[in-house]
Amino acid sequence: MKGKLTYYIDQEGDWYKATSIKQLKQKYDLKGKHLPLYEEDDDGHTYQVGYVIGDCWLTAFTPVRIKVS
Repeated sequence: MKGKLTYYIDQEGDWYKATSIKQLKQKYDLKGKHLPLYEEDDDGHTYQVGYVIGDCWLTAFTPVRIKVS
């Protein structure tokens, strides 16, 4: 998030990708306020894992590149 390419998956299983919330909302025509989506682990620590935009719940994933040669 915050300037890095991020992939998102919504509650319907649809994928999105963007480098900012502004770009995400414009590119996919998402309407409404955006709020952080949080998740708590087994130890009670809270993490931001994505965003809620309107009625779309988006979980964020950062792509990983692994050099193979």
